Amino acid sequence: MNRLATTTVAALAVFALAAPARADTSVIVDGPDEGLTPNLDIRLLKINNGESSVSLRLEFEELDPEKRARAKILIDPAPKDATQYIVESVKRPGAAGDTWLLLALGMEFDGTPIECDGIHGAWDYDRALVKVRVPQSCMPENGRFAKFKATTTYGNRLGDWTDFARIRKGSSLPA
Repeated sequence: MNRLATTTVAALAVFALAAPARADTSVIVDGPDEGLTPNLDIRLLKINNGESSVSLRLEFEELDPEKRARAKILIDPAPKDATQYIVESVKRPGAAGDTWLLLALGMEFDGTPIECDGIHGAWDYDRALVKVRVPQSCMPENGRFAKFKATTTYGNRLGDWTDFARIRKGSSLPA
């Protein structure tokens, strides 16, 4: 009986190692920061770097629908070259949110808008989150890994930002 149990455990261990890793999803935790007003304080960024699209979920400590809000997420699809992209999503009181893709210029979260069919952003003030989906076809396929970072900082004003995360491109998971 012990031999059967040992063989079963060994077989399960080998099967677990052979299963594909879910390295395509990552979470950057950025806890509360004192002194930041609503719409600026990022709590976490969840990233799914899928084969067909990048799904981003940016959670805030609080979102106030009466105030303007903006989130920018840097996507570096091939960290070994200089090409980077910025997803920018803006929500104004009483208006629908706008989301677009920029070709990054330097490391200051500025860029030039580029055409990207299929980009989508949604603001949920009740749950204090922003969801964005960017088709991989909008960014050149240069590698199997990408770097990500989010910010709410604009100009010289006080804001928040996350650490960088390096995430393997994998199969898309349901949003």
